[in-house]
Amino acid sequence: RKEIYWATYKGGKRIAGPSVSKPAEVDGFIIDVYPDIKKLVELSQSQNVREPIYLRRPDAVPTAERS
Repeated sequence: RKEIYWATYKGGKRIAGPSVSKPAEVDGFIIDVYPDIKKLVELSQSQNVREPIYLRRPDAVPTAERS
């Protein structure tokens, strides 16, 4: 699908997202395409997320619905 999953952070706190967009929609908007792994781990530990975050509907169709 060639999608980019992104979020905006300020001072280590997420202020927007997470979201999913087409590359053309975020061209010139993304600054840290490959963030520092240590900072990424630190941010993930501070989020306290206990459930999966689904950003878009699945594109797969259950077998029973295919005809």
